[in-house]
Amino acid sequence: NDTRYLRVCIRYADQTSRPMEIFKYLYDRKVGLQCAVFWAAWAWTAEKRGEWSAAEKIFKKALGVEGMCPGEFVQSRYRQFLRRKKKKLREDAVAEEEDGVSSHRSVLGRSNRGFRLPSSAVAAAANSSNSVHLNNNSHSN
Repeated sequence: NDTRYLRVCIRYADQTSRPMEIFKYLYDRKVGLQCAVFWAAWAWTAEKRGEWSAAEKIFKKALGVEGMCPGEFVQSRYRQFLRRKKKKLREDAVAEEEDGVSSHRSVLGRSNRGFRLPSSAVAAAANSSNSVHLNNNSHSN
């Protein structure tokens, strides 16, 4: 649990193409388990790779380690992680909504007669809480 050795291992993991394997190797050999920097670096590596659930599991394991030095460091990093995760989920939801509006535009953007709905009208219809019905038989301006 020498932090100097552990930092060298973390730097090495950061330079390899398979950093998660390095952390797993260290974990299996109980290297660094009492050091908060080990857990924070492992979770950060998982997060950078888009492995959000793995990062959360790592943090939860870390929070269960008794006598970790310094324990408040991991707690602080875990709170930061949760904020980033929440932000990412919001961004993903917004992107998903925007993709839905784009697909509505492509579906609703043309009628049989070559009439093109303005994108602002499509967006308003997609965002409206009232349902909008287009009747192809009526031709009102």
